[in-house]
Amino acid sequence: MAARAESKLLQRPGVTIEALVEGQGPLIVMIPSLGRLAEDFNDLSARLIAEGFRTARVQPRGIGDSTGPMDGQTVFSLADDTAAVIEGLGGKAIIIGHAFGQRQARARPELVIAVVAIAAGGKGPIPDGCGRPCSIAST
Repeated sequence: MAARAESKLLQRPGVTIEALVEGQGPLIVMIPSLGRLAEDFNDLSARLIAEGFRTARVQPRGIGDSTGPMDGQTVFSLADDTAAVIEGLGGKAIIIGHAFGQRQARARPELVIAVVAIAAGGKGPIPDGCGRPCSIAST
């Protein structure tokens, strides 16, 4: 479990976003799924810190010290929240998002080095060949 993270409050107009930050090295911003806590990423964060990364686990609006309007949120307003974290911590980041990361990257690509999408399902059939990496990984 991650320990002694520094709570940083990052601002944008009308919104404060709390990020639990620790480690040294390239920045990885971790975005939990809707209604979930930054602490969902504690174990992964600890492992990434041990490998030489700096992690920022984002508390969504209404959780921890994150505040801002709850009505009318869109993936783009959530992307603006993530952008405030990345800009406040130094510029560019790898994003690990549970269901949201890819949308954040699309909205502000200039801030994103890479995206790791967790549970990033879509509508429609899986294209031929896409299942092969999963079958290899499970052997």
